[in-house]
Amino acid sequence: MPIIKDKYGAKGSKIRSKFQTRKINKAIINPVLTSETGIETQQSQESFNKQYRESIISKEAASNLSSIGGYNFTSANTANLIFTLSPGESLNDVIIHNYNASAADNNIQICWSVGDQKDASFTISSGIVTAVAGISITRLFASEFPYLGTVTIGHVVRNIFTNVNKKIYFYGVSAVAGPSITFSKTSG
Repeated sequence: MPIIKDKYGAKGSKIRSKFQTRKINKAIINPVLTSETGIETQQSQESFNKQYRESIISKEAASNLSSIGGYNFTSANTANLIFTLSPGESLNDVIIHNYNASAADNNIQICWSVGDQKDASFTISSGIVTAVAGISITRLFASEFPYLGTVTIGHVVRNIFTNVNKKIYFYGVSAVAGPSITFSKTSG
């Protein structure tokens, strides 16, 4: 019967796996470190990527800043310039609230116009614009409000007045003094 040689015995007394090598892995012993912080290259690349992503998000947030404003009707049956939208701006929401000292129901109307406004002349009856001279207007909203009634027309204006290409003027009319309008617009 033939003698079976111990092939591992000749190489030493330590038994090792076939996946282990006798060479020293220099990447494990001497990892690459950055000189300033002592972190590995992959970690420094990851931190750079994170800073880059955060800077993009902050630039996008800064370019889409909303401004909120308000207007209170101080006189009855007078057309008042509430706000304007400049080119590139978008209208997010308009909220109308009917509070007045006489606790009365009220007619409120909002109109818009483009172009030169210096020759505008309005004829108003009971909170509604009945005639206009010098400019062309478009009626956006009109309603009879109960006392302390509130309505938002954001679902309408958000889809229409987005990134406008002309300066747009918004006028409001109220049959009694006291109601207020809150608006939100975005530049950029």
